[in-house]
Amino acid sequence: MPDVLVLGQIVLDVIIPDLKPEDLKLKHRLLEKGVRFSTGGDAQNAAVTMAYLGLDTWLSGRIGGDDAGRFSMDIAATAGINTSRVLRTDGGATSITLIIVPEDGEAALLNYPGENLNYRNADVPFDLFGESGFVSLHSLFAVPNLDVGEVFRKAKAAGARTFADTTTWQGVEKIEMLKDVFPVLDIFCPSYDEASRLTGLSDPEEIARNFLDRGPETVVIKLGAEGCLAANGGKFLRVPAYPIEVVNTTGAGDSFTAGFLYGLCKGHSLEGAAKCGNAAGAITAGSLHTSGVIRSEKQLLDFIATHGDRIS
Repeated sequence: MPDVLVLGQIVLDVIIPDLKPEDLKLKHRLLEKGVRFSTGGDAQNAAVTMAYLGLDTWLSGRIGGDDAGRFSMDIAATAGINTSRVLRTDGGATSITLIIVPEDGEAALLNYPGENLNYRNADVPFDLFGESGFVSLHSLFAVPNLDVGEVFRKAKAAGARTFADTTTWQGVEKIEMLKDVFPVLDIFCPSYDEASRLTGLSDPEEIARNFLDRGPETVVIKLGAEGCLAANGGKFLRVPAYPIEVVNTTGAGDSFTAGFLYGLCKGHSLEGAAKCGNAAGAITAGSLHTSGVIRSEKQLLDFIATHGDRIS
């Protein structure tokens, strides 16, 4: 029985570290650090971390019949993800993101979406919904041909809980596109920037209240260096971040969602799950890689304990 069935983006990340803006104007430059390849895409990043944390994790998405797709699936298999429901299109292209990481760690991303644009309801393994604890989408708007409202209605009818995060470039005009999604969404987990753009609001509690009024049972807003805000049943809980030296923030939000879902699957409270999310995000932000930084449940729990904290 899957603890989490993860739906959405599968991407190969190509990471170029320590570039300065002026370097991009040069015709030639020797890199002091090597280029890194990593699995990417919101869905695969989160799935890799959940699998390493010990959750029974299944992944559903689309890849091309190319080297990028084979590399992504090899990494997923190594993490322990069940990839039997990932669809491969011979002649299609796996999504690739070029990640340029400057010295301050705030990366710039160039993405070719590839087969992610072809992921649709016919590709979703509805037969697994009744066996899954969570059906988790990563991310809203990232797979535009998916009818998310229908997917989540079927998930809830089958007894699964629903979870989604979103992407960063959507404005307030897009929130109405989610009117059929919010009523069947148990947990909505955007970043602050994503949430602010969708609502046009700036105060995290006002943003959370706005989303709750639209239907989700729980809203968790990722606040970066300030941790997160979790809202449920009229209560608002601020959970502070763990201090780290930031190397690359790309993928940290995906690790947060993985850690948060891990906490819930293990029976922890909302606050405990939020601490797991903060810890997972911090560990990833302290590394150049966008996924696979967390390799075990022990690593996550030791990180929390090292910071003098405990989860309930």
